[in-house]
Amino acid sequence: MPVEEKSQTKQANAWSWISVVVCALLLGATSIKAWNFGRILATDGLLSNFYLLNFAIVGEAVAAIFILLARPNMSWLITITVFSGFVVVASYSLMSGVDCNCFGDRLGARISFPIDIAVLLLCALFRPKVDQLSFRIPCNAVVAAGLVLGAVLVAAANIRYAEMKRKPLAFLLAEDLVNKKWPINGNLDSRLSELEKRDWLILVVRKDCSHCQEILAKHFKDPKTHRSNERTAIFVAGGNDWPFLFDSVSSLIDESMMLSWSHEEPFVASPAVFLISDGQVTAAADGDKSDKMLERIFPVQPGSSRDH
Repeated sequence: MPVEEKSQTKQANAWSWISVVVCALLLGATSIKAWNFGRILATDGLLSNFYLLNFAIVGEAVAAIFILLARPNMSWLITITVFSGFVVVASYSLMSGVDCNCFGDRLGARISFPIDIAVLLLCALFRPKVDQLSFRIPCNAVVAAGLVLGAVLVAAANIRYAEMKRKPLAFLLAEDLVNKKWPINGNLDSRLSELEKRDWLILVVRKDCSHCQEILAKHFKDPKTHRSNERTAIFVAGGNDWPFLFDSVSSLIDESMMLSWSHEEPFVASPAVFLISDGQVTAAADGDKSDKMLERIFPVQPGSSRDH
């Protein structure tokens, strides 16, 4: 066998192994999206739109099957195209601060960007030189296989999301709780029975959330800030134990008051703000909308002061 032909064969063989790794990476990413479907929709990330998230799951599944089953040079071309797009999305995410949801709601662009660059580097180093552009199996079968896989993942994601929404504390989302009973009450901890009486302003924040720290510094420079005839409470999410505090709003809480979850903690699009009246949620906002709600609750006017 001529030397050049042997080199091309080695390149093709090397790419075959790389295509398996890239396929596994894509299937992992799309599976994580499907598993965390509801959590992604509840965030302000790039894939928080229902239809866009479904499209992303199906699209990545189809791309994974193409990359695995296509001839080496076609597989290489598809990989270059897909991951170049991923680099653009991850770059935008890093510059804008908006989560790309590449690996669900927890692993953002700081993880996905170097992975995407690494895949493109492998493409540059191991470009197959085989000229054949035909598929190992018919093109229609490849498309069908990818679509079937994508459809299965989307169906599973939507079924799981619907089931989780029926659980009272799977998601602690503002839009779902308005005009409903506040779920974190005396049934979970007797000390929380106070929240079932009178009017309350309740905040749910996370210690690792910079946005949460910003609104606390802006609206609760004095932790005792409150409105007349209204009490305040704060919960610090971020694990199976949530410290909480009444009548003082601060993320630095004495952990003597702790709510422990017997299962996974509820998902919260922090920061979240809830107005409660006699145990009923009357208004709520989370994520970016929480700022506007707090500005309405605590309008800053010249010469005005807040109750303390």
